[in-house]
Amino acid sequence: MPQILPDCSSSLSHSSLATAGSAGIDLITQEEIEFKIPLEVKIVPSQFKGFLPSGLVGLILPRSFAHKKGCFVVPGVIDSDYTALEYSCFCYKKEKWEMAFPS
Repeated sequence: MPQILPDCSSSLSHSSLATAGSAGIDLITQEEIEFKIPLEVKIVPSQFKGFLPSGLVGLILPRSFAHKKGCFVVPGVIDSDYTALEYSCFCYKKEKWEMAFPS
């Protein structure tokens, strides 16, 4: 679990696993992201800021439903000393599309 830093204590302290069997915490964005052209890539800010305890790593993995919405989350590794949590998404729909998670 990420350690809580003063500027983000409200977002982390109110986070929880989606279900009892969840292996991780969902990263969500607090803003709508609009894809204006096909195959556009966007850097998406998450609600988390902080750092992981030394020796741990965070993984950014796509949700199972994301591809059904025409979105691909680029997998990534979060090192324990990285604090600005953002992730990359790209839209593979051929028309304009808005991403508003959670849905």
